[in-house]
Amino acid sequence: MRRRLSIMVVLGLLAAAVFVSMRVADRAWTAHVRKPRVPEIRVGRDTPTREAGTVVEREYATVHCTADGSGKGSLWAREEGGQAHTAESDDGSFNLALAPGTWSLSWQHDERWTNLGTLELDAGDVAECQLKTRWALEGKVVNLLDEPLAGVEVWGCGDTVQSDENGAFTLNPRKGECLVRARVRDGALSRHSEGAYFSAFDPVESVKLVVDDSPVAGIGVVIAQVDEGIRVDGVRPDSPAEEAGLENGDIIVAVDGHDTEGWSTYEAMDEITGDEGTVVKLELRREGRMLDIAVRRERFEAED
Repeated sequence: MRRRLSIMVVLGLLAAAVFVSMRVADRAWTAHVRKPRVPEIRVGRDTPTREAGTVVEREYATVHCTADGSGKGSLWAREEGGQAHTAESDDGSFNLALAPGTWSLSWQHDERWTNLGTLELDAGDVAECQLKTRWALEGKVVNLLDEPLAGVEVWGCGDTVQSDENGAFTLNPRKGECLVRARVRDGALSRHSEGAYFSAFDPVESVKLVVDDSPVAGIGVVIAQVDEGIRVDGVRPDSPAEEAGLENGDIIVAVDGHDTEGWSTYEAMDEITGDEGTVVKLELRREGRMLDIAVRRERFEAED
């Protein structure tokens, strides 16, 4: 009897120990799961507001522009298919908070409007620009050997100038976003440089425009840009184009296998012209029919 009682006492003590250890473990587990979670902070270019226990991300972009001169005016932003937002200023400092998306911006000043171009904005972006009543873009025109080219026409942003004897030029853009190019004339034809992009939101102090000034040969056509591609608007008499059978109204849909949809006339001319004696292959659409024509390039002077 005494032995049985001893066993029951030992079992009772063991049960009590197990119960206490389970309560301690339960409290520890409960404390673990109830521990405040450290919030994950995603920082854009502008520091977001902190919210405990959540993922924080700034929901808008910021546009900040500084104007010269009197500084009075308005900065306008219009989203594609949406409403316009505006910021007024008397001291030349403009600030806009915009939702992510595509925005067209303009500046109203001195009873004038200046188109600043288009911005693609993501959450947290900060876009800065310098607004000027008169921008100046300096540059130089060189050939493929990096030699300066004089008397080359440079145009873009509403202004056209010529390079001096050192190939240098100064262009005064009248828009806040545009493409600047140079053109070397060779008789009836011309060659163009790659475009240099100018933007009030990413201004450059100087640019170098490289033009291939080697002799250029063509096929003798006048072309225009249309929705379907490139249209032939004129064929020079006794030219390679006339001998190959090109006609006014033909639509050039491909040049050497490259689709012309969306091309400018400059891009098309760069592809159609080339070295004398070489052949360019044109795919044409004429009155619903498709034609493939190969034309040999030749050099000829401009008509009077």
